[in-house]
Amino acid sequence: WSVVQFLQVVVETPAKFASDFLWTGAISGSATLICFLVALPLAWFGRCGGWRSVPALLVAAVTMVIPGPLIGLWAIWCVEWINLRPLFWLYDKTILLPVLCLAVRCVPVCLLLTWIHVQAVAQVLIDQAVLEGASRWRIFWHLLVWPRRAGLGVAALVTFAVGMGDLATTILVLPPGVTTVAFRVFDLVHYGVRYELAGLGLTSGLLFFFVGVAVWQLALWRRVRGSLDATASIGEHREKM
Repeated sequence: WSVVQFLQVVVETPAKFASDFLWTGAISGSATLICFLVALPLAWFGRCGGWRSVPALLVAAVTMVIPGPLIGLWAIWCVEWINLRPLFWLYDKTILLPVLCLAVRCVPVCLLLTWIHVQAVAQVLIDQAVLEGASRWRIFWHLLVWPRRAGLGVAALVTFAVGMGDLATTILVLPPGVTTVAFRVFDLVHYGVRYELAGLGLTSGLLFFFVGVAVWQLALWRRVRGSLDATASIGEHREKM
């Protein structure tokens, strides 16, 4: 075992597999954005419970139980069944299909984490904003998105990390020339290449570690800010008394 060899492998890996990391970030980031575009409206619509929560629960339940390879197989079957030339071009030349498949795989995690923050919005504040004439978009932004940006950032990072580590969902639908880190690791394992495999494993581990640190810092900042807001509210209440 050599410390010099260890450092050399870790330093050379990001440059050697830069395209793999870029494709992984692009696919996972795009899937995370789609997950939020689906999860936030569903969670906001179902915040009151009852029949309004049925769409969110159905989406979460269905997407959670579908195996990853089956999502890819269904996507390929849909492309072949529709049989349109532009769709084949999108399938062969863009990352649209892996992004959509990965979004289906990650949407339950995103929906669960966003649901927590949506439920924390007091209905009294929503009713007061409606009485004051605020639009739905202003209510959505000023009562949910901006005040809880730290918590939503945690949800985004966790969804992004889940997408980065996925292989089963995207392995069947990756276009030619596009390779993710998970697919590269899978390929190197079968070829028995030790140094590149070790470098990718260590670099990926460090990347997930930094994502975890970012999640921890956002959660800590959210807790500290919540405590300060609660303290300020108590102080204002005492002054009024």
